[in-house]
Amino acid sequence: ISMAANLEGRSASVFDITGLAQKGGAVISHVRIAADTESTGPVRIDTASADTAILCDGVAGLKPEAWQTLAQGHTTAVLNAHIAPPAEFTRDREAQHDPAAITDHFRRAVGQDHLHVLDAHALAEQHHGDTILSNMIMLGHAWQLGAVPVSAGAIERAIVLNGVAVEANLHAFRLGRLSASNPAALLAASTAEQTIEPALEPLDQLMQRHVAALTAYQNAAYARRYSKAIERIRRAEEKLPIQHAYGLTRAAARSLYRLMAIKDEYEIARLYTDGAFRRELEAQFEGDYTLRFHLAPPLLATRDPHTGRPRKRVFGPYMETMMRALAYGRHLRGSWLDVFSWQAERKAERRLLRDFETTLAAIAQGLTTENYSDALTLAKLPDSIRGFGPVKAAAIARYEKEVEKLSASIHCLHMQANPKAAA
Repeated sequence: ISMAANLEGRSASVFDITGLAQKGGAVISHVRIAADTESTGPVRIDTASADTAILCDGVAGLKPEAWQTLAQGHTTAVLNAHIAPPAEFTRDREAQHDPAAITDHFRRAVGQDHLHVLDAHALAEQHHGDTILSNMIMLGHAWQLGAVPVSAGAIERAIVLNGVAVEANLHAFRLGRLSASNPAALLAASTAEQTIEPALEPLDQLMQRHVAALTAYQNAAYARRYSKAIERIRRAEEKLPIQHAYGLTRAAARSLYRLMAIKDEYEIARLYTDGAFRRELEAQFEGDYTLRFHLAPPLLATRDPHTGRPRKRVFGPYMETMMRALAYGRHLRGSWLDVFSWQAERKAERRLLRDFETTLAAIAQGLTTENYSDALTLAKLPDSIRGFGPVKAAAIARYEKEVEKLSASIHCLHMQANPKAAA
């Protein structure tokens, strides 16, 4: 915007306030544009003095640096209805922010007639497949409302001069203008487009991918253990006189893979040292740089007295060499030489795997049309087990409660699989 003003021979100033939270935090830009070449005055927008507020992130717009500049009945506010996950989400995955409540806050701040809301995130994803262009859509929408006092031609010249994704940015800017000038036409065009559902990965391809990953994770015998269990489920599902599209087999395949390919110490080391991580670094950075690893090794980490969680320590580049040695040690996984297997978390993971394999065997033996729904629910449950350390422990506790609720179905399947036990 400031470059567009300069292209028109006018003075402009920009003052950025950069956050330091998740992914660098929110950036709040105070932009002043003069009518001519004279100075624009103080760079920072004063309290209740903003003419226009382009709120690409509603949560960030509630920060004092932005909120205090809004004026009732004066500021034209353009709000993105999409709520991006804030930094709080990294500490509490259940954290939620109500879009309606946020919109209502801004409505009270500037007035009903001065607030304009659109879902720029959805528009960018639908028309470009990349939500990073949502901010440019917001700018185009605000310009079309008359809230950005520079010409569209100057803005487009500034986009060209910037030289980054020029065509995509130009299209996004014009898309934003259309969303303000003729939203009905945009909606009609959107609904007329054919919705294409992503194709399911073929089951054989899914199995091959998992088998290859488990072979690299441990060995070929470990991968065969996986494929045999899933093949039994597939054969049982094929015998049912219903249209199933292998839904149960897919769910079982994903869940068993999740329980067999846990990100333990050996796997983390292997993923860091198999070459892919280094290739990604070299593609993004050049010159001299130093790696620092923030880790909480289970045998070395102390616990935070307030949270009870392991404290991370900073390790230097030498840790990459140690990880390379640890990756070779994955063949010791589960043996009496595996010191990591003594941990309560690793014992719980092995127990969960054994129990789930038993459940899958019972399902394969006793699957019927009547219990298919319960079997599918059981097969999907391990997907809820996520995280590491205390986070994973809490997830396991929730998982086991859910399994307990379905204990009758498990028992029924077990009896069908083991008639002698029933007798």
